[in-house]
Amino acid sequence: MIQVYQRETNALELRVMPGTGFGQRDEEALVRELRRRVGPRMTIHIRLVDQFTLSPTGKLRAVISEVARDGDAPP
Repeated sequence: MIQVYQRETNALELRVMPGTGFGQRDEEALVRELRRRVGPRMTIHIRLVDQFTLSPTGKLRAVISEVARDGDAPP
């Protein structure tokens, strides 16, 4: 399972709950695919996690952004 977390406009944290056999090649493939989608200027960090924090309603959010959009207050 994977969750994308963004706190800054130029950086993403890819939170990964690794399965059996997950390794360096898998990390590299994830970064390569995400970089293809977001471009070379985005910093991408991988963080392996044991579990994900669920929303107050008990759902898993695939993408969490704490970046304010133009005109919006920060979340």
